Amino acid sequence: MAFRRLAQGFFRPTPRQSFHANESERQQKYFRQCANACCALREQSAIISKHCITFCGAPTPVQIKRSVKGQPMTALTRRSWVPAPSEDHVQHVAALTVAAPSPLVADKISALIDRNAAIHDLECFNLNPAANVMNPAAESALARGLGSRPSLGYPGDKYEMGLEAIEEIEIITAALAAEIFNAGFAEIRVGSGALANLYSFMALCQPGDTIIVPPTSIGGHVTHHEAGCAGLYGLNIVPAAVNSDGFTIDLDQLRAQV
Repeated sequence: MAFRRLAQGFFRPTPRQSFHANESERQQKYFRQCANACCALREQSAIISKHCITFCGAPTPVQIKRSVKGQPMTALTRRSWVPAPSEDHVQHVAALTVAAPSPLVADKISALIDRNAAIHDLECFNLNPAANVMNPAAESALARGLGSRPSLGYPGDKYEMGLEAIEEIEIITAALAAEIFNAGFAEIRVGSGALANLYSFMALCQPGDTIIVPPTSIGGHVTHHEAGCAGLYGLNIVPAAVNSDGFTIDLDQLRAQV
């Protein structure tokens, strides 16, 4: 469909998106109406970033434009602390988003979800364990409400109502995790690896303690450093000595550090 083809290229800064002659007049009319409606609501003095969205099929291409005093207009305030290339990208996509009709944005999100699945499941090997292919059964379970509902408190003493089934799942999975890892405790509600690392620091350290961590030069995680949860928790961080040629820890120097 023309709508999906347009959505798939929407955020890619191309100078022109075209409808072909075999597309229905109803679809072309719909997009011309969307474009005209957007143009009626927006400033006409400058295009978005260096590109614009062009809806063809009308005798004259219709450009969606939105700006305030020559600057792209978006609901997201520009952040001075974010690296400029990253923030430029954020502002570009955000400006295109606010300039587009809602159905187009919704279809674009759907296309991006499909693209994300293709990237991670079909086109690459995920060498980062945190980004590996998830067990389909676990992924399905999380999608059925287990991963989107708050569950505060201990099983049998929850803050929210209606968690009778979820809290029993929590007990079962914690018992299985403890068995597998030969552990006495298991917290299975951790929302991310960064939070899991923070839990570990809080369980094993006190603020002011010193930890030796892999440096970022060999892939040390940000949560182990000053900018992450180790620094947030007040730990003294010492980068481990490494063999730069093999991306491994230099054990002799590590012994000296300890």
